[in-house]
Amino acid sequence: MSSDSEDNRAVEQFLLERIDSVPHLEARLLVWNTRSAPWSSEELAKRPFVNPDVAKGILQDLARQGLIVAISGADERCCCESGPGKDRLVESIDLTYRRELVRV
Repeated sequence: MSSDSEDNRAVEQFLLERIDSVPHLEARLLVWNTRSAPWSSEELAKRPFVNPDVAKGILQDLARQGLIVAISGADERCCCESGPGKDRLVESIDLTYRRELVRV
């Protein structure tokens, strides 16, 4: 079996099992693509065009699932943990989303 088909299967499994909505996916990818910068719900709300309360809920959902890390503090920022295994999967998800937006 090729690496591409294994990656595709892993992407599909991740999306089905771990992502609740398109805004959740977009938030996860945004946080991953900007790993060096923490995000607040107000900042996130400006990107996938959801209101700050919805963005806060999305960040909380992603943190609860271990897909991002909540940074303690008054402004409730979140960031992404990086690692070889995690990065490869999220990179595959990001590429799939860019290439196959409608299918995803």
